[in-house]
Amino acid sequence: MIGLLIKYNGKVYKVGNSDKGVFISSFIVMHRNEFILEGGVVASFQTIRDGIEFEVEISDINETDISLPISEENNCVEIDPEYLRMLSDRKSEWEWNEKRRTFYEIRSILIKEGILSSDE
Repeated sequence: MIGLLIKYNGKVYKVGNSDKGVFISSFIVMHRNEFILEGGVVASFQTIRDGIEFEVEISDINETDISLPISEENNCVEIDPEYLRMLSDRKSEWEWNEKRRTFYEIRSILIKEGILSSDE
């Protein structure tokens, strides 16, 4: 079966599913300084920094070699301590700024639709 080899942090994860296919996704969330990698059998949450590397290769995989999915017994989740610190230290100011930004976006739409006047 065709699947993915995910090479990350010195480990190789084999991802495959003959019925449904496979996926891996990675995100860089710039405004929150986050790097996220998810692939069903591995997950990594980190602050953005130089040197984060992972390799994905399409390969023929034997069904008996497929890595176990993430579970309590098979914990392949990496959460960088700096990432945890960033989440816990996130100031309420950031949250208020996000709420304020959302408010003004909605207000602008309501004004444009004529539901709200610009004086209000």
